[in-house]
Amino acid sequence: MLILSFNALVYIIWFIITYLKEKTITLYSFLIGIIAVVSILGVYTTATDIWFDVFGYYNLKSLDIEPYIYTFIGFILFFSPLKDIGNNISFSNRVFTSRGFKLFLILWFFLICFYTLMRISEMYIALSIGLNEVYEDRHVHGNELIFMQYANPIIAKLIRIGELVQNATTPVTMFYAVYLLLYHQKVILPLIILILSVMPSIFFAVAIGSRGAMVWGFFKIIFIFLLVKNRLSKKMKRKMIFVLTFALFVVLVNSIITTTGRVNNSESSESATSSILRYFGEPFPNAGFLYWNNVKAHPMGKRFFPDYVGFKKDIGSYSDEIFEYWTTYTGVPILNWKILYIDCYIEFGKIGGLIFIGSIFFIFKFWFRKIVVNIFTISIVYAYFEMCDNSFTGYNMLSVRLTTTIISIIILNSMLYLSSKVK
Repeated sequence: MLILSFNALVYIIWFIITYLKEKTITLYSFLIGIIAVVSILGVYTTATDIWFDVFGYYNLKSLDIEPYIYTFIGFILFFSPLKDIGNNISFSNRVFTSRGFKLFLILWFFLICFYTLMRISEMYIALSIGLNEVYEDRHVHGNELIFMQYANPIIAKLIRIGELVQNATTPVTMFYAVYLLLYHQKVILPLIILILSVMPSIFFAVAIGSRGAMVWGFFKIIFIFLLVKNRLSKKMKRKMIFVLTFALFVVLVNSIITTTGRVNNSESSESATSSILRYFGEPFPNAGFLYWNNVKAHPMGKRFFPDYVGFKKDIGSYSDEIFEYWTTYTGVPILNWKILYIDCYIEFGKIGGLIFIGSIFFIFKFWFRKIVVNIFTISIVYAYFEMCDNSFTGYNMLSVRLTTTIISIIILNSMLYLSSKVK
């Protein structure tokens, strides 16, 4: 318990020092704050036996401080590129006022509206079936739930395209909405754009019974607010804070409803409250008790990047089959939440995990020093922020997602550049 308490104290001090230095909440201090909260919940869930009741009892004296030192170094490196990212933002209207961008926005609007309607229908079906049943089905079939397998291949293809378009364009459309708020004093159109940029993710989170996905949908709004809040008027800041508060309330209500459904339909003795606390508090206890020095084989990139390293073994396409394979391979429970360094440690070993995180740090630290945050670079900044806000659950930019993200950013920026040339 002493190690977990000391670990939490380190993150609390880190957050306080950063906040006092910045005198406000930035993307950087927000991420540190998240990790601090997760570390505190780790202490609470072990002190109250919530974690032990689920994962079994371990000797607290068996905890080693070594993984927590490496983890702290990993977070310092990983978050560092975002330290000063909000200081250089440009809302040049060269692209926004072009005819090409207006055409892009119209096409985006109709496709996202269709995509949103599909997600609403999926959410309705999920609520009819029951969130617990949806959750169990997702762990067997992944996010491709049975009721999402549209008989019409055209609709199925449009759903895939809609998901790709939303993921690729969300930072761009939110950036444009802020431009309208700041320079044209419009409210209705920016509000519609922000809703369409975020709500499909929220509906999908409900449809697949995922508490985590709902939280990351909330982080989309946090990202754009923290990035541009220094440019907002006091009145606009108050409105945005109200929107964020309401969004957080929705996230909490959904988490409680989803968790209650799972608890009531399981043999677990957990209450809904203890389940939520354990859910967000397990990464640090997991690190010391479940993972450290328990890995029997490191995949060395085969789990993170199977497409890049030529790993062709047929391990199935469903979630349970994939998790079961890598759990057997590594000897540790891959499904559980793992803080960033621990996930990298499982993949590459003690030193290899730090080298991997350090490589990402050097690439983006150098890159972000050189760029101005504008319509062309906002997608890159957003993609990196997504990696960071997922870091208390592990490394999330796996080969398929990494490839999709890179390709979508290249295509999107090419389209934006060409649209700016169309007068």
